[in-house]
Amino acid sequence: MLNIKKLDKGYKKLNKYRSVIMSVEELTSRINSLYKKSKEEGLTQEEKLEQQELRQKYIDNVKKNFRGQLNTIKKV
Repeated sequence: MLNIKKLDKGYKKLNKYRSVIMSVEELTSRINSLYKKSKEEGLTQEEKLEQQELRQKYIDNVKKNFRGQLNTIKKV
């Protein structure tokens, strides 16, 4: 079984030592982890803020990729 508390502690330590450049897989994994924790035991204010920031990064990434795809479409 996945230990959410252990993952959260490890994630916080990791963020202190590297910049927050995440792959899409890492981003969605962390968003899902925070969501699951919020349903099971609740989030701290810091975690709520992190969740909002990660969700916004995800949305921005989707928009950027969609714009990129639209920019490759040519009229015939």
